[in-house]
Amino acid sequence: MWHNVGMTAQPSWPGSHGGAHPPAEPASHSIYRTDAPRRRLCGEIWGGSCAQEIYPPGWSHGPHPDQETKLTLARDPSCPPTILRWLSRDTSWPVLCNVAENPSSSAATLRRLSPDLPIMVACNPSCPLDVLESLSRHEDDNVRRHVAANPSCPANLLKYLDQDPADRVRREILANPNCPRDILERRSHDASYMVRRQVATNPSCPLEALDILLQDDSPVVAEAAARNPIRHRPLQAVQ
Repeated sequence: MWHNVGMTAQPSWPGSHGGAHPPAEPASHSIYRTDAPRRRLCGEIWGGSCAQEIYPPGWSHGPHPDQETKLTLARDPSCPPTILRWLSRDTSWPVLCNVAENPSSSAATLRRLSPDLPIMVACNPSCPLDVLESLSRHEDDNVRRHVAANPSCPANLLKYLDQDPADRVRREILANPNCPRDILERRSHDASYMVRRQVATNPSCPLEALDILLQDDSPVVAEAAARNPIRHRPLQAVQ
């Protein structure tokens, strides 16, 4: 059911007694109640086939969203998780890939997508821990590498990945701010200047290791250590 307010069509949400607002969403998604263009896009789905799944039969459905609309929503980090959940059942590969990478996708949505889109899910900072743990054992080292780079990957899982047979997985750990101190200290003495440079760029690098890397024989490593943001923080913040 739609009501015309001036030139803008707005959906009437179930249970709203003709109001123009969707069912309650988390506060972070309030933009959908204030941003008219997004609200119209959102309304096409809430009033369309998504409503068949969420609301009882008999609800008056609006037009089914086109491909461009679905892609717009799938890419939008402020898109409500309920909409992303519905989009995760789409048949379009680009839509599914964007939902898998969207940080607003729910844990349940990411779990469902992880078997088919492991790299995209592994990149997602909202990826639940059980999925990260599962993907850290994936046969493809490119998937494991993206788990190691995930900013939400915890220190204990990074320690596990530090034993990975693939060199590029182990190197990716060194760029993660959650990388454990003992790994950074040990790898700061690595024979490879590329590994030492990776340690030198980590914002969690211990100051003692960073001081050594500043004197590194490789100018690339020494420059990276000099640019490390931890050197420019107030002393109390570092401590």
